[in-house]
Amino acid sequence: MAPAHHGNLFLVRLPDAPPTAAVGVDELLPVGALDDALGRADHVCLTVPLTPATHHPMDARRLGRMRPGAFLYNVSRGAVVDQAALVEALRAGKLAGAGLDVFEEEPLPAGSERGS
Repeated sequence: MAPAHHGNLFLVRLPDAPPTAAVGVDELLPVGALDDALGRADHVCLTVPLTPATHHPMDARRLGRMRPGAFLYNVSRGAVVDQAALVEALRAGKLAGAGLDVFEEEPLPAGSERGS
């Protein structure tokens, strides 16, 4: 049974990622295609380990490449997303929303705007 989704589902694989079966994936893209993929995606889910190469790859430039009205989900490590740039993109209405399972600083400080 195929997974239920609307639109095309594509996966960008990091060069050192172990091979996996990409069931239900319409395209398997190299990491060099990330910038183009961001502009085509309605939903972006980050599931990468935190390494020197994955510290803030989702910075203001890449967040700006995302399709207007897209959603960003981070379920990997907080430092994968430049959270100040994400807050700015959300405030400016460039993204429809973000779901964060992790933050760069945990626990969040009392009164943090990222907790609302």
